[in-house]
Amino acid sequence: MVANANGSGSRVLTTGWWSFVSPDGSRVAVLDGDVNYTNPRLELYASSGGAPTGSLDISCGQVTWSSDSTRLACVDYGDDPVKPSRLLLIDAASAKPMTLATGFFDSQLSFSPDLTRLAFVQRTTGRRYYDGRARLKVVDLATRRATTIRTGGAASPAWGPDAIAFNVLKPLGLNYIHNVAIVQPDGSGYRQVTTFRPTAELFGPTPAAWSADGKRLLAGMAGRDAWVGRESYAVDPVRGNVRLIAHSVAPDALSRDGRYVIGHTGDAATTGLAGSNVVRVPWGGGAKRILLRQAVAPSFNG
Repeated sequence: MVANANGSGSRVLTTGWWSFVSPDGSRVAVLDGDVNYTNPRLELYASSGGAPTGSLDISCGQVTWSSDSTRLACVDYGDDPVKPSRLLLIDAASAKPMTLATGFFDSQLSFSPDLTRLAFVQRTTGRRYYDGRARLKVVDLATRRATTIRTGGAASPAWGPDAIAFNVLKPLGLNYIHNVAIVQPDGSGYRQVTTFRPTAELFGPTPAAWSADGKRLLAGMAGRDAWVGRESYAVDPVRGNVRLIAHSVAPDALSRDGRYVIGHTGDAATTGLAGSNVVRVPWGGGAKRILLRQAVAPSFNG
């Protein structure tokens, strides 16, 4: 579905699993496939509608657009997530992919503000999503040269105006404590900004998106089940405070001015898709404004 930012004017664009709108609103990347998740593919559509403008036979967990809407990045897991994957840079106009690296990667990627580099996390194994030996890396998109800027357990990079936020991981039984850290792209200025005390269900905040001025960092919550994945938190990147914005709202997007969180309230596992709405919540917390009923996984470009 495609709709205006206030939820009005909704219309069907196509069928598919997940969708990601470009920052300029002109295109939508759709992850789709056949029955039982066979023949996965990424398709590009004009947001105005029509047939796909490009298609790739790849299996991506999520898609990251560059801020100028000319390129996309994703991890192609192929037909077996335990085997090495490809980190891809895709031209939006031609749908032509370029392999930046091979190995085991987190699906969350983040472009630098000047669009010359890409932050990613490389794991040592494909058997677990989190890895205590995973490395935070930055790759130069022109030379494809990757530089390791942090070792010892990393996840979920989000490149802000002045620094990269990411998760630093510490073992917690079979899981990991998640805390938010910030580092400069050259590896200097490392600083852990949160000190979260985990519980049996909540393991810690995970970076999702920055406001344009770099003063607000939206985070989700890592934890034991699907429910805690739908928690929106505010992280103060200076003081390190962590505050709940909204319970049962997945932090799908943050408005550029940092005023609103866009998210969804349910999922197939816990509420059924019909039990979810796409909502907007003020950064300071408060009432949830329903934008789209019986909807999940919004992508917001405003």
